[in-house]
Amino acid sequence: MRRLNAALVDIGAGTSDIAITDENTVIAYGMVPVAGDEITEAISDHFLLDFSDAEKVKRELSIQETVQITDILGLENTHKKSEVIDPIIDTIQDLALSISKEILKLNGKAPKAVMLVGGGSMTPHLPKLIAKALELPESRVAIRGADAIKLLKLNEASLYGPELVTPIGIAIAAKQNPI
Repeated sequence: MRRLNAALVDIGAGTSDIAITDENTVIAYGMVPVAGDEITEAISDHFLLDFSDAEKVKRELSIQETVQITDILGLENTHKKSEVIDPIIDTIQDLALSISKEILKLNGKAPKAVMLVGGGSMTPHLPKLIAKALELPESRVAIRGADAIKLLKLNEASLYGPELVTPIGIAIAAKQNPI
């Protein structure tokens, strides 16, 4: 895969870390100080939730069509996925643009593909917005889970989402090259 001009983006809580590959090596690294916490904060601000409740809502958005929200005043409501995403779409767009600008700065052009990992990669609409910003087909920006790690023997594929790719990769690297 290193032979291909691709970007790997690990979107965590506080930062989005970017590695660019080409010509059989990693040619550039970068980071933007924007990631999943910005999305959580936007949900928190709009729906009057404490941070941990907003984080729970954000995670549910990737797997459910409706979410139950109880705000800091004790008011309970059920919202459709779109009703939660619409008020925070500008924040998601900002995340996509920050990542895309850094990719362009590091690579000098759009890569052939972008792989998103980390918990923040599951932010709704993020792959589509990054594809648009980089002028790539949507099929060239994908969220990858641990199933993409060929050295890993999976017992239950559904348990190995994109939030586990980095820790598993670190464990494999440590096993192959012990300090």
